[in-house]
Amino acid sequence: MNVFICQHCGREYDDNTVCTADDCPGNEIVMPTLVEVWSVDSLAECLDGVGESLYGKLWSFVPADGETPKGKAVWNELTDDEKRELLEAISQEYPDLI
Repeated sequence: MNVFICQHCGREYDDNTVCTADDCPGNEIVMPTLVEVWSVDSLAECLDGVGESLYGKLWSFVPADGETPKGKAVWNELTDDEKRELLEAISQEYPDLI
């Protein structure tokens, strides 16, 4: 039997080949560069893979007056599932950026 030891947090697993701990620093979802530079409305409108729920959430960050924030300003407001959905949408249209 092989034991997997996570290089990030040191947890040991008998039945996994990846760490599944939510608090493991190796499981952090890294923000892609596109999210850093695109506005939230551009992320919502220009990526075909953004679903209805994420689309609405991204638009909810657009103020009635003032400048629309970049995706990096709201990244930490997204759930891990929403981040994964956004990453998938980016990778579908811009595979070289992920």
